[in-house]
This record gives sequence, C-alpha cells and structure tokens, in this order.
Amino acid sequence: MNTERLETPAFTIEAGTVTRHTASSSRTMLRFTAPSARQIDGGFDAQVSAVLFDGQNRLIGRRGGSRDKTILGNRALWIHEIDNDWIGQAARVVYEIEHRFDYRRKIVAGELPQLPADADISDYFRWLNLDPRTLEDRAVRFDFALWARSSELAVTVSQHPKLVTDSCRTELELDLLDGDHNLCFSRPFSCGLNYGQPNVDDTSISMDRRTLRALKFFELRGKTEVRAIAKLVIDGILI
Repeated sequence: MNTERLETPAFTIEAGTVTRHTASSSRTMLRFTAPSARQIDGGFDAQVSAVLFDGQNRLIGRRGGSRDKTILGNRALWIHEIDNDWIGQAARVVYEIEHRFDYRRKIVAGELPQLPADADISDYFRWLNLDPRTLEDRAVRFDFALWARSSELAVTVSQHPKLVTDSCRTELELDLLDGDHNLCFSRPFSCGLNYGQPNVDDTSISMDRRTLRALKFFELRGKTEVRAIAKLVIDGILI
C-alpha cells in the first residue's frame, strides 16, 4: 500500500509503501519504507509507534517501536509486529513519530541604530525593533528587542514554536560590540515552552548612557532543543 508525503520542520518523508509479511502464526509484520531527508542540521533521535483503529475510528491498540530499529535519514524505515486479531479489525494505522532534535545557529546580527534624543527622556525606549521575518527559521519564531533605560540595557525575548511540541527550549547568547567590532558585553539567557504556550523572558545589563551609546553592533545566537510528535495517517492499509 502506498503512503502520502509528510513534511515537518525537522524532516520530510516522501511517498512510501507499507508491506505485510508473516512474522509468526499469530503476528503480522508491517514494514514501512520511503525516501526521506533531514531539514535541520544537528542532533536527531526518533521512535515510531503504530496505532490501529477500526472502521468506527475506535482504538484497537498501540505497538511501540524501537529507536535502534528506526531509520530516519536519507531513507525512512521501521518495522512493527502486530497481532493478527488486531490486523483483522483494523481500517487505519497511524504512525506516531516521536522525535527529538537540536541545532545551533546565528539567529540575527546587525548594526545598532543610533540612539535618538528621545531616548534620554524615556525610561523605557525601544532601541532595536527588528523585522519579524529576520527572527524565524523552520522550527521557531522569536520576538526580540533591546530597550534603553537610564542605567541599563534591557533585553526582551519570546519564543513561538512553529510545530506542535511539548518541549522546546533555546539557550541564547547575546554579544554587544563597539565600532571596531570589539566585544563589550556578552549575556547568556534562555527561553522555553510552558505547557504548549509561547515563553517570554527578559534580562538586563547594567550600563550608563555613555557606554550604551558606544555600542554599535549585536549578534544573537541560540541552541534550540525540541521534542515533538508527527503523525502519518494511512487509511485502509490493513483491509
């Protein structure tokens, strides 16, 4: 039986096939194969479970998969042994692909705008206001801003995962440089996902206005770690 294409932020599985083989007198082996590709560089780990439903969409049962028997790189391959009694009732199989990945990258960098006179009479002046399109990749979108205050530089950030996930955390590092590209300040901080909702965070660096005006460039880097589930639904595969 042929399957449809599945695309996620972390990987793409092209159209593939599921074949049936006799595993024993009481079990059938389902073997899935398809071309695939990773979309994000970095660490990756996956485990696939097969969940069977009957014609009324009622759950029959779930068979977990083994990580050491799951391949998801240049090709996708996994095998499940299913009870024949389950096979006889099934009208649908859903492959739940639980995957974890992490990746490092430079999120955004550039030149800081000159502080206007308005900043001197404001206690919370938004110094850096970036185009949101410069703050996203395949998996995550950030909101990021720098704020000039009377005696500090405030940093605000929020993280919005672009996939359904129960765990998404980014370790961030902000570098601030002078006009000669010498590093003046570096601040690590983090941003995580709380119960499926975007996470917000803030931090600050103490400095006077003279020091603040000497800053000319910035660079924000991050390592994002994600745990998510993607589903590949196959109707009528077992009947």
